[in-house]
Amino acid sequence: MPLRALTVFLVLGTFACGGPNEEASSPAPEPAIPEVVSLPERFPSELAGLRPLVGQYPRDIDLWNREPLAARLQALLGPQLADFLRNMEVQGPLLEEQGLLYATGNKQHSGGSDAAALVADLRRDALWIWLLVDGEAFVFADRDVEVELPADVRIVLENADMDLEPLDELEDAADEPGEAP
Repeated sequence: MPLRALTVFLVLGTFACGGPNEEASSPAPEPAIPEVVSLPERFPSELAGLRPLVGQYPRDIDLWNREPLAARLQALLGPQLADFLRNMEVQGPLLEEQGLLYATGNKQHSGGSDAAALVADLRRDALWIWLLVDGEAFVFADRDVEVELPADVRIVLENADMDLEPLDELEDAADEPGEAP
């Protein structure tokens, strides 16, 4: 008798809940969206190996001669690599902002007319270089992707009297990666 009562109870409970084949009437709740999105620990870029060097000065760690950066700088800048190196004589440390490694500098005693900035986008595996040589600006990019500029780099450009409109024109004018406009 107790087994029969249990069976009746289970059958009635099943029908009371809508039957075994009936789907739930309310939709499933949407997954919660995280409030903070953290950057991945690993980036697809081969340049991500430079992350442990953040906070150090490029001259102290021979950054411009470290692979894979050295080969990519040479391929991207060609003969302008010498200008880049001169314009990084007075330099800030290698910094990181949201997956962007960057360094800025200027030629000693020529900050207003000779400066440089390097941005390595670890998410897109892209290098972006800005050179100011004798007051003339050049932008180099080794990938056909838009590279976000860290706030510090934007300040350097603004201080060099580069507002964003001419910068956009320079980026648009760079038809071939590795060539100055």
